[in-house]
Amino acid sequence: GGIVFGAMFYTDDPNSLSTNASNKKLIRQPFGPPGVGRTIVLARGILGGAGFLFDYHCMTALPLGDAISLMSLYPIITLLLARVFLGENIQPLHIAAVTASIIGAICIA
Repeated sequence: GGIVFGAMFYTDDPNSLSTNASNKKLIRQPFGPPGVGRTIVLARGILGGAGFLFDYHCMTALPLGDAISLMSLYPIITLLLARVFLGENIQPLHIAAVTASIIGAICIA
């Protein structure tokens, strides 16, 4: 990861971090231009960070088997939210995956 990140800034010009105009824009505005896009990126970061905090809290507050079985159920929530917010179609393969996830969580717990 560090090599790729470092290579992004490689340039022969000592006065510039990058010769690529899009990389310069990314450095000046890492969250994108002001507006809806920036709000979405910040909301995603905050919600993602909260998700990790809840995962770690779940592992410390519950027995490990119960915590892992609860965390393995996130595909169900993802499927339902994708249907509600994105209008995704639920296909038989999705239902099979959700059923397998529930059966696995029951077997672990």
